Amino acid sequence: MSEKPQSSAKGSTAERPRRGRRPEVAVAAVPRMAERYDPGNNLPADAVGVRSVHVCLWRCPAGPDHLYEARADAVFQSARGACPFCAGRQPSVTNRLDILHEEIAAEWDTEANAGPPSVVATANRKAWWRCSSCDHRWEAKVNRRTRDGSGCPRCAWKKNATAMSGKSQGPKLRVMVSDVALMAQRYDPANALPADKVSAHSSKVYRWRCPVGWDHVYEAQAASVFVSPHGRCPCCAGRQPSVTNRLDILHEEIAAEWDTEANGGPPIVVATSKQKASWRCAVCDYRWETSVYQRTVMGRGCRLCAQRANGAARSKPRPGRSLTEIAPTVAAQWHPTKNAPLRPEDIAAFSSKPRWWQCADGHEWEAVPSDRAGEKGSRCPVCTGHVATATTSLAAMYQEVAEEWHPTLNGKLTPHLVLPGSAKKVWWLCPQGHDYDSTVSNRTTHGGQCPFCSGRRVGYGNDLATLAQEVAEEWDYEKNHPVKPTEVTLGGAAKYWWLCKEGHSWETTVPSRVRLGTGCPRCVSYWRRSRPEIALQHELAHVLPAPMVGDAKVRTTGSTWHVDVLCMDLRIVVEYDGHYWHQDKLDRDTTKTLDLATDGWLVVRVRQVPLPTVGPWDVACEGKEPDAYTMTAQVLSSLLDAAAAAPADHPAHARLDALRTRVSVYLAAGVAQASEETDRVLAERRIKKLGPPPAELPHATLPKGPPRPKPGRSLAEKSEEMAAEWHPELNGELTAWEVSSGRNAKAWWLCSLCGQAWEASINHRTQSQILGCPDCARSRWSKPAPGQSLIDLFPEIAAEWHPTKNHPLGSEDVKPNSTQRVWWQCSLCGQDWETTCNTRMRRKNIGCPDCGRAQTAAKRSTPKSGQSLFDLHSTVAAQWHPSKNHPLTPEDVKPGSNKSVWWCCKDGHEWQAGIYDRTKSKNPTGCPDCWRSRRIHSSDTLLGLPHR
Repeated sequence: MSEKPQSSAKGSTAERPRRGRRPEVAVAAVPRMAERYDPGNNLPADAVGVRSVHVCLWRCPAGPDHLYEARADAVFQSARGACPFCAGRQPSVTNRLDILHEEIAAEWDTEANAGPPSVVATANRKAWWRCSSCDHRWEAKVNRRTRDGSGCPRCAWKKNATAMSGKSQGPKLRVMVSDVALMAQRYDPANALPADKVSAHSSKVYRWRCPVGWDHVYEAQAASVFVSPHGRCPCCAGRQPSVTNRLDILHEEIAAEWDTEANGGPPIVVATSKQKASWRCAVCDYRWETSVYQRTVMGRGCRLCAQRANGAARSKPRPGRSLTEIAPTVAAQWHPTKNAPLRPEDIAAFSSKPRWWQCADGHEWEAVPSDRAGEKGSRCPVCTGHVATATTSLAAMYQEVAEEWHPTLNGKLTPHLVLPGSAKKVWWLCPQGHDYDSTVSNRTTHGGQCPFCSGRRVGYGNDLATLAQEVAEEWDYEKNHPVKPTEVTLGGAAKYWWLCKEGHSWETTVPSRVRLGTGCPRCVSYWRRSRPEIALQHELAHVLPAPMVGDAKVRTTGSTWHVDVLCMDLRIVVEYDGHYWHQDKLDRDTTKTLDLATDGWLVVRVRQVPLPTVGPWDVACEGKEPDAYTMTAQVLSSLLDAAAAAPADHPAHARLDALRTRVSVYLAAGVAQASEETDRVLAERRIKKLGPPPAELPHATLPKGPPRPKPGRSLAEKSEEMAAEWHPELNGELTAWEVSSGRNAKAWWLCSLCGQAWEASINHRTQSQILGCPDCARSRWSKPAPGQSLIDLFPEIAAEWHPTKNHPLGSEDVKPNSTQRVWWQCSLCGQDWETTCNTRMRRKNIGCPDCGRAQTAAKRSTPKSGQSLFDLHSTVAAQWHPSKNHPLTPEDVKPGSNKSVWWCCKDGHEWQAGIYDRTKSKNPTGCPDCWRSRRIHSSDTLLGLPHR
């Protein structure tokens, strides 16, 4: 017997059904296959499935030498058991020419055919023949001689020539029914004409009687019987029922399940018929419909019984795979009564049929074992908080939220049956009577409220047209098409277009217009310098013996700096630092002071309390607008000290005596010397950039808009620093003189530091001094507080900060929860990768992706306890090569691994193959040398040749 490497002889694991698939019917359960299954196979008949693709040895009962190899599924599907001898593909004692037709075999030309006539009598192959009468040689097919009765063409010609009369050759000699043995045997004597009077090629219908069965009587044309190998018998062909093919005779057990009522008669049908019929199970009384062929040839039975049998077989564990052996902790929670009579050791650990469980606290629940037996298997839903209880439900933990539970739209679901963190979407009813749907977790964890009350949805009269008619009148329908004021709420961050009465169009949000009261942003002003800066400039100009310049630029070796007051001749720089604008600019101010000092400038900063000092000559002042004389006196005293400490070649040091004289005169006066000049400059700047004050404008020429502020209450008068940031273009014709410092309306501003424009409410800026440029604020917020940086809180992660790719940013400059993408360098493999800081904080195991993939691959390739090749396939592991796979062993690999390793069989043959190719349930491979040897040995045995 030839045996492929994937044969069932390799071990019982090859026939073991996969988990989740229906187990196969064994060969022993099919009588016609069990009769043919040869005992010489390595596996018994009950260990091989009828649908197996493995090649086995079979012995047909039709002949003593009908021994052949075939796949089990081919034998199962073939009506003749896939026997090549019965099919006429191989010679046998039951079909050989020299045994069945000795006279014809005597004319076999042994010399021309290179062998004896050991061929199939019905073979459709040509052969050479030698007439025993005239020694004529000719070539003809074997089946033409045995079936059609053809002989020597020369003798036939002579016979025909003798039968001819005169010059006329006449018709050819006809072949009669009596001349053809197959037809003469079947010709019914009850016909009107005898067999020697009927032509074998006649198209007339005659009566025939097949010798296979006594009731095989039929009518057919003589010509059709002549050309048919079976004599055109409809009973043999399975077209008519007979005693030789009827279901009730050949398959009594199957015929017993014939549903006579549904089929309208008894089971008098051909056993191999493919017509559908109704059946009724003798065991469970289940009714179903299928063909007769499926029942007799394919062996199909009751579907319900098969499902029950398959379910029982599927839940039955293999050795070492029961729930008790795989997951003893889970097996300990097996319900003692609800699963009776089953026990944990009676089911497979990964069964998909639900079972009942009971935890140590007495909670009962139903779950499938496969969900529980895994490494991350499920646990008691009550103990793990997945089921609501009297103490963990929404009604118990969030009573205020539960009070808004909709009484009718949620059906039978109540707050007592859901958890506070549930993602289920349910209906709610707010105190205002608004119905809305939202998830439970949104209400509890995220503090979600009624979307209609909060303005996130339109409805119940919360639209813009209903609540703010005056604002809705300025809606720009053309640019906002197709959105209308009735389709938006008072909330949201979406921007829309507006059109004022003057025809100006601008874009802003609805909350900006309604809640902050902003209007058309066409009038705006610009004010850059503060009053203390201007006063300091002109006071110093009265004292120092050199011209003073305000709002100037100084270029150093590496940078260009904007300074408040500059004396170019004496190389002196004076800065005024207000607390609001410089509270987060300490690093910038320090860098600026050092850069200017390094370049030879004397830098004096007036720092408003509580700002810390930056340089050695800085002075502190209190109040939003300090006294000009006091501030100037402090600056002059500090300038004298700085000039005295300066190098001898410094311009200020060279004119130190003159400076001391002028300062002493100024201090002796006791009052500011440039107040009038300061007021004049401020007035000029106001008229030039802010426009004239309200008193100088006739009332009739005032622009339309909000009412003008009372005298002394305008933004320009109350807060010159903020008026300096009034945007000169985006606020239209409106100036800082024409708006009140406490007005609840938005306006556009221009940052004096970064030049960025932003929109903010006027009263928010004047009432809260910390509201400034948002870009500058974000810059302040992005910097970590002392001791709160990444390197302070997480030094082990900061150790992987890339040394060069993030320059000039360092790990001390970012917060641990920063969303900025930065570069990292693995401390193990040196690989660079990019990700955010908060990603590494959220999951501490997020590190180098290459190392992560390597760890995952190693974890996947390493088998768990009891799951290695040695544990599950000991027969295959026994062929593991002892040296060529070092240091790898069968205990270190999984059966499903694709790794290619070396093997060594018991005969010493070595080969290389994948582990999965050897352990897979379908077509597992074996030793190729042993397989070839068995094939050659089986072929020699069948042919009667000596073993090689």
